Amino acid sequence: MAYSGDGRTRRAGAQKASGAMKYRAIIADDEVKIIRLIEQLGRWAELDIEICDTCTTGSAALASILALRPDFVLSDIKMPGLDGLELIKRVRAQGASPLFILISGYRHFEYARTAVSLSVMDYLLKPIDEAQLNETLTRVCRRVDQLRGQQADAQEAQSLRRTREREQTERLFDEIILGNRALAGRYLLSEETCNARYGTRFAPGCYRALCVFSNLSELMSGNTSMSDDRIEKCMRESFPEYVVRCWKSTYRGTILLLNSAAAHRREVRQAIDAFYYSVRNLREVFGDFRLHIGVSREHTSIAELCEAVDEAHIAEWARLTVSKDGILEYSQIAALEVFSGDTLLSAAERREIVDCVRYLRKEELGRLMEALNRRMAERIHQSPRGVMEVFFRLEEELTADMPPAQSGALAERIDYAYVNSSSYETE
Repeated sequence: MAYSGDGRTRRAGAQKASGAMKYRAIIADDEVKIIRLIEQLGRWAELDIEICDTCTTGSAALASILALRPDFVLSDIKMPGLDGLELIKRVRAQGASPLFILISGYRHFEYARTAVSLSVMDYLLKPIDEAQLNETLTRVCRRVDQLRGQQADAQEAQSLRRTREREQTERLFDEIILGNRALAGRYLLSEETCNARYGTRFAPGCYRALCVFSNLSELMSGNTSMSDDRIEKCMRESFPEYVVRCWKSTYRGTILLLNSAAAHRREVRQAIDAFYYSVRNLREVFGDFRLHIGVSREHTSIAELCEAVDEAHIAEWARLTVSKDGILEYSQIAALEVFSGDTLLSAAERREIVDCVRYLRKEELGRLMEALNRRMAERIHQSPRGVMEVFFRLEEELTADMPPAQSGALAERIDYAYVNSSSYETE
């Protein structure tokens, strides 16, 4: 074993690859001979413990612990620069939680016992006794197993809680946002009534809606569940805990509702940017995909949630005008001229299109769609609200009176066409 000037000792001989053994440990002592003795006396292989590093200063031990995240640390109570107790405090402050076994001489033993409040697992007295060392290692391995089991249970409970919350809050979308808007007058009167019915955690403050468009799931062989999981992870990492989030994924994208105190409006806007870049960074893993986010104006009443969602939808539809990825806020296009969907496609023309689809009249359908494309090109600099209105009316009329399986399949194909459109002309 050789000493390195950075406070670490380098052990000669082959070591098992990191992660190959069940437990990982770091030994920290300013006396190299003590480290060597501990290595010789411990039944490391039998207990399935990998010594992933050894250090001779407290500062080197701190850096190693934060980098390698061991299960436990054997540390001398007295080391130059940073003693064992201060080392524990620094490690805890950085959010790491390895178990600690403190090594102490008789004259420091009472000092070491003051570390009880720091959740020290055990103590070893110098000179190191082989039996005591291995009994302590056995106990700490059992404790690691217990903590891993508790962590797994906690993660499972958290996952179940998240699933229940999502199932409950999705009713808000199914019943009102994407369903019967008339119910908004009953259940969106206040945060209390909404929270009681849908299990949300809304509080008086500011509301914003986001519509996230992406064809990421196509790169995952159509696995929308995996795509949703990735996007949800980006949400958790991007938005602070004080921002209440409710979301639902559809074939056309993800609708996200944000609620926070007015004092946090700047941080929320920054978090929206962070969310966009977090999702976009998935290109490094999955390759290039399209990503556009429509953002509503800021609203101060829960009664305006449906209006916020409509604004976000319109801003997202504007990607067919700008033809590029990015974030577009409704306030940027609010001043654009709004036209009625009926001026773009009359009710009679919609009925013709429905008949052409149902009776497979392809030539006639092509003629109607060409006329529609010409009209949309004339409105390229107007609000996308009218185009969106036509799309939803057509989808509703095309799937009306169909058996659920057929209407669902057709709606999915229509939404797929929207997802793969990059301009009005290819709509």
